Amino acid sequence: MMVLVAFGLLIWFIVDLDYDRRWSRKRAELGAQGRWRELNQHFEAHLACRRLLLRLFRARVGPGLLEADYALHLSNQGDNEQALQWADRAVRKSARRKLNLDATLTTRAHILCKMGRYEEARAAAAQVRTSPSSRYPSADLLDGIIALNLGRIEASLMLGQPAINDPRAKDAAHALVSGALTLQGRFQEALNVLVYEPATASAFFTPVALQQVTRDKLGRSLVMAIDEEVAGIFRPAQYLGIAQVCLGAGDVEHLE
Repeated sequence: MMVLVAFGLLIWFIVDLDYDRRWSRKRAELGAQGRWRELNQHFEAHLACRRLLLRLFRARVGPGLLEADYALHLSNQGDNEQALQWADRAVRKSARRKLNLDATLTTRAHILCKMGRYEEARAAAAQVRTSPSSRYPSADLLDGIIALNLGRIEASLMLGQPAINDPRAKDAAHALVSGALTLQGRFQEALNVLVYEPATASAFFTPVALQQVTRDKLGRSLVMAIDEEVAGIFRPAQYLGIAQVCLGAGDVEHLE
């Protein structure tokens, strides 16, 4: 009897995980297509999901990560006040899991930075920096962005340059370094920094995780959807960066 119960729970859990992967695929597809209203509804439906095993899994393995993802999505739409509320909720939920807390604090700091609340953003970045579990150069990037906004250009260069070689951070790092070089009038160097291959979905998975995710059709379609969404963010940002450098240099002919 106990074996049957255990088998039933396993099947239930697998079904819930497949549901979560299908949700992630649609989330990436809606993001790639810029269907923001539908994506908001998609997020809110998932946040209110009552699937018991999925909720338990989130609470144990990824507390706060879904809320942080939604916060970034809202911030990218310009709704920073509501985004900050979701980021605060994400930080509270992830407080007991350090690796997740690093991610949610980074999200909160990013939103605060966009709102011009630099001291609060710096405080959140400092918490990430002191964490023994932090493996992502997000604190340096955040401090670099803050420094750039405050006119501390040399400091922003020093903070941004090391992150260029990190596959997960390179797009933000290239943009930061190019922006700092442009402000210094070093236009050719700023353009050279923007000549790189933007990140793809594989940058956000370990090799083992990518192999596991892509072992079935649903997983492969999920990675393809993430690739499309990422390409719709990083590639246009790269072109906009090049246009800004040309504009700063007065090279209007190359803006197109």
